[in-house]
Amino acid sequence: MKKITLITGATTGTGYGVAQKFIKMSHNVCITSRDAKRAEQAAEELKAFGDNQVEVFGFGLEALQENQVISVFDILKERGYLVDKLILVAANMGLNMPNFFEVPYEDWIRVIDTNIGWNFMISRQAAKHMVALGGGAIVVVGSVNGIRTTKNRSAYCTSKTGLHGLARNLAVELGSYHIRVNTVVSGGIKTDRYYARPEIQNSVHNKTPYGDIAEFSDIANAAYFLADDSSARIITGAELAVDGGALAQFVYEEEGIRLPDGITFAD
Repeated sequence: MKKITLITGATTGTGYGVAQKFIKMSHNVCITSRDAKRAEQAAEELKAFGDNQVEVFGFGLEALQENQVISVFDILKERGYLVDKLILVAANMGLNMPNFFEVPYEDWIRVIDTNIGWNFMISRQAAKHMVALGGGAIVVVGSVNGIRTTKNRSAYCTSKTGLHGLARNLAVELGSYHIRVNTVVSGGIKTDRYYARPEIQNSVHNKTPYGDIAEFSDIANAAYFLADDSSARIITGAELAVDGGALAQFVYEEEGIRLPDGITFAD
């Protein structure tokens, strides 16, 4: 059986960048999307980043449909592939939801179910492949919002906190099978939404100590490092922050002490 890396949410943005990285490093790759046609199209596009020996497949996968999840892994096995690397990128961002007092519970729990439950389903099927191979690696793309929270994002922040916890638990449960599980803690990323909205670019939440936020390639490089057995052979249950130092600072600028113009702390 040949090995393959499965990457969720990889038709655009961060997931697409992660897929590029693994393909360039000569991994066979399977990508998923809720849009099956787009997944197949993106898979064809991604083949250009690899050599003639690299295979790239695309599958549609609806959130929380466990039968579909099982089917994807069964199809890969039938084609002669077992998943040895799983990169969980897809997420329900829970954007434009009302505040805590107004958000409908059905909308709130859908974010939780997608970002925790769906990833649980996928991880379980991937782990079965990895057990058959004698080991593997799962990398969760988490968020600084899984460690620190943001107003009016209770569903998303709670889901990412839970996802980080799931990764730690899987690291313990799957360690004896030589399956490593780690988390990339992502800060701000330069998505299309970031470039389209100046208020996001100028937000204090994107003013990091380093002075910049992540490109897709930064997340991809971190995910590859944690997935690669040669670079991270004994690393499991870890969280790698790729956030420009955002988590290191105590307060954001707007919440800190403001001094008069021309006056510094040194004075």
